[in-house]
Amino acid sequence: MYYSIQRPEYEVTRLQDKPVIIFRLLGIINRNIAKQIFEDTLLLMQNVSGKFFRINIVSNVESDFEEMLEVIKRSARETGGTADPRVQLIFVGTSRWVPLFIDMMAKPEFGAVKIPQFATLEEALDYVDERLGQSTPAHPDAATP
Repeated sequence: MYYSIQRPEYEVTRLQDKPVIIFRLLGIINRNIAKQIFEDTLLLMQNVSGKFFRINIVSNVESDFEEMLEVIKRSARETGGTADPRVQLIFVGTSRWVPLFIDMMAKPEFGAVKIPQFATLEEALDYVDERLGQSTPAHPDAATP
């Protein structure tokens, strides 16, 4: 069983058997979409106590430099964002913005957050299982980017 939200900019699925939500971004990212992602994160994880994992699949994501800086600033300060101590962000795939995002979030002024990046969803879910100390299988509907 899982929970899902579909929006024009992204799809999000929460796995029921572990504290994981998977966002598949479908195109552009900007400050307003980032805010909606944080709100959906909180909505889907409202009954989870403690830390949870947000896997962002970002292979075809585009933005411009100014918007990306605003996304990073929001990620560092908003509840449900990357610097929220309950959220462990994981990137899957590539986008030209991922290295900038990872580097900026690692800086103290943005929360000194370490963000792992993987080539496939399966690798990311294996990482989550290692962190949780379990070896449950991935959701059968979870697909690679």
